[in-house]
Amino acid sequence: MTGLTAEGFLSKRLPEIKQELEQEFRDQFGTDLNFSPETIIGQLIGIESEAFAETWALLEDIYQSQYPGSASGNSLDLLVALNGIERLLALPTTVIGYLTVTIGTTVPAGSRAKDGAQTYTLQGSVTGATATAYGATISVGSVANATDYTVTIDGVNYTVTSDASATESEILTALGAAIPVDQVEDISEGVLTLTFADMRSVSTSVNLSIDTVVATGTFQADETGPIALPIGSLDEIETPIVGWQAVTNRAAGTLGRNVETDGELRVRRDESVRLRAISTIDGIAAQLRQTDDVLDALVVENSGEVTDADGLPPQHIWCIVEGGSDTEIADVIFRRKAGGIGTFGDELELAYSEVTGQPYEIRFSRPVVTPVYITVNIAASTAIPGDYIARVRNALVDFGEEFGIGENLILNRLFTPASLVIDERSYVSSVTLGTVQNPADTDNLIADTNQRFQIVAGNINVLLD
Repeated sequence: MTGLTAEGFLSKRLPEIKQELEQEFRDQFGTDLNFSPETIIGQLIGIESEAFAETWALLEDIYQSQYPGSASGNSLDLLVALNGIERLLALPTTVIGYLTVTIGTTVPAGSRAKDGAQTYTLQGSVTGATATAYGATISVGSVANATDYTVTIDGVNYTVTSDASATESEILTALGAAIPVDQVEDISEGVLTLTFADMRSVSTSVNLSIDTVVATGTFQADETGPIALPIGSLDEIETPIVGWQAVTNRAAGTLGRNVETDGELRVRRDESVRLRAISTIDGIAAQLRQTDDVLDALVVENSGEVTDADGLPPQHIWCIVEGGSDTEIADVIFRRKAGGIGTFGDELELAYSEVTGQPYEIRFSRPVVTPVYITVNIAASTAIPGDYIARVRNALVDFGEEFGIGENLILNRLFTPASLVIDERSYVSSVTLGTVQNPADTDNLIADTNQRFQIVAGNINVLLD
């Protein structure tokens, strides 16, 4: 029996269709017909049976498109919409850029910076101001003996008095010694460079000069996808602007993503059914992954009576979330966690009760992204592709995109993606792995609970034996 049955849709196949058509011709025109492919009747049977087989295949595709496990493309989009889910679109890598500018200089939105290859666009205008500085460069305006020189940071004065034979270098060195060491980056060429971990106000006495300040702005990659941006890589100004002197990133960029694949969308749709389990860690993790711009989330709990090895107190949950808004993440955790369960992490955000408006402190963490260094040795044949280095690097980067928070990197799994992109007679003879350049280890990398390993092409060395 074919068609829609109790066992599902059973399609007719080409041999069955051909056999049925031949029998119909015999019933109509007699049993002595010749159906060989060289005859006109044989040709007609072949044409008709192929057309009917294509129709049956199309009907089977339509049937399969009605179920999340077998639907694809737009059909899958329509199905998951019934669960209130939309396919995640591709997102670019974003990063907080630190712009060194002269006071009063405005770097307009749309200005660009580069990491050497990828271009990043500033999302909002940035203006250099002493009241909102993340750093500053200070020079001596006038050198005078027995004179006070003062730098004020967030209302705290740091004053030194020049001696009877004052020099510019002595004054700056003395100021550098007076200011907390974690705020002094460098003293050279007549300039004292200050760096602040958070926003500060800075001013000086009239005999000193603030030459530049550091302001922050969000940069977004011009291309979508998980483009890695390590610390300090965003260092080239693409749009020259008078007064904009330098740019950098003090933290790695938040990885973008490619458009969600059918397989990934099916998994997320399956996870969505867990959202009903509000107080479970699976339910919290599933809801966090549904949150806008969240790339990954891991939730762990300590249901015991003592603090665990991660420092997680008893009766607490620890949410580690990559991407997404701090406010939205805190709101999800607050709404989904069970009452009386504490939250843990180094990020603190307030969430508000929809009933009373009362604020609650919610803690969570961002993952520690650890770059991985890989050396691949290949025993090469004469047929190895000329672009084997790029092939191996791209294959391993694609493999690394699947790593989740807290997931170990198993060294043996690197052999397969690297081997598949070279010729059949060449093979990967060895792989070494580590978190420092030129690794020599052949051990797996074991992730901490809040750690995510990151593979970037520039950290992969491909060698021929």
